Amino acid sequence: MERQILSDRDIFTNIATLSGDLTQNDGANFANNGENALHVVTGSGTDMTARLDGFTITAGNANGVTPFDARGGGMFNFMGSPCISNCTFVSNAAKDGAGMANDDSSPAITNCSFLGNQATQGGGGMYNTDGSPTVTNCIFSGNVATGDPVPNAGGMYNNSGANPIITNSTFSGNSTSGNGGGIYNSAATSTLINTIIWNNQDQSGTGTANSSIDGDPSTFTYSLIQNITTNDANGNKDGITTAGDANYPDFVMPLAPGLNTGGDYRLQITSPAIDMGDDAAVPADSKDVDDDGDTAEPTPDLDLNNRIVGAMVDLGAYEFPCASEAGEIANADLTICQGDDPGTIFTASGAQNDAEYSFHPRKR
Repeated sequence: MERQILSDRDIFTNIATLSGDLTQNDGANFANNGENALHVVTGSGTDMTARLDGFTITAGNANGVTPFDARGGGMFNFMGSPCISNCTFVSNAAKDGAGMANDDSSPAITNCSFLGNQATQGGGGMYNTDGSPTVTNCIFSGNVATGDPVPNAGGMYNNSGANPIITNSTFSGNSTSGNGGGIYNSAATSTLINTIIWNNQDQSGTGTANSSIDGDPSTFTYSLIQNITTNDANGNKDGITTAGDANYPDFVMPLAPGLNTGGDYRLQITSPAIDMGDDAAVPADSKDVDDDGDTAEPTPDLDLNNRIVGAMVDLGAYEFPCASEAGEIANADLTICQGDDPGTIFTASGAQNDAEYSFHPRKR
């Protein structure tokens, strides 16, 4: 039997959904979700040989009494370290970690999106306690933490000894009525590399330092974090003097903080995040997330496109395909990337007349 590869599945077009909506009656804003499964997926007791790949996980509702039943509506891991790739965690609910909760676990989470999840205590997108999850090429957007008592962390809550390593990820449009719209650390820390945190909201406001990251200190290199990072020797990008610009990273279509599942956090050609990262920090594709058999290449971006296209890797979850013009000629995509000869002349053939064009790059 011929081996099926990821490209055969076309995960972007043919969406495979795992749902916790047992009676198929959920409404908007988590209506009618009382009977939903506590966890859609569990990875407890697993190791790196366990793999969850290419699914949309939705409608979990971890509203139980015990901590285990109150965490991880989308996915709950206890003493487990599975590989999770190419998954979308969307519209899940929980007290802690609506999208995913990791308790004494260190999963490898690669090329995943956490969108529109809602926690009533902490971590709308993800909750970590103990363990060191790795989060690579992931989006956290539109996640919220709201409830009573005051919750924390719309995007990610790190608690009690957790130390996630976050590489080439994007946190934007997350919100909480407490502290840390993007990330909140409590007796924990987080390590951020090549990452963008921008336009999140907490009780201090939108785009403030606390709304980006709050709580115990984080370590960040080659990152752009609103109202926190400066141009420094660690390769970080100035996020203070530019903090008043709600879309300084030049995302294609960012959304205001709040519960939502939309937005487009790819970079526009004018983005200051292009060619600003640390190539050495990009992990090899050891999990082969694009299933092309090449485990030595840099891990592809969230669109499964090549990383490090230009002079250096871009910040955030998406790699800009090149740093120049792109167009369509004769029903075929034409992309001219940075480094191409500005004097290049090419001919386009069409139904009417052949035309000769020259390429004149513009500067960012």
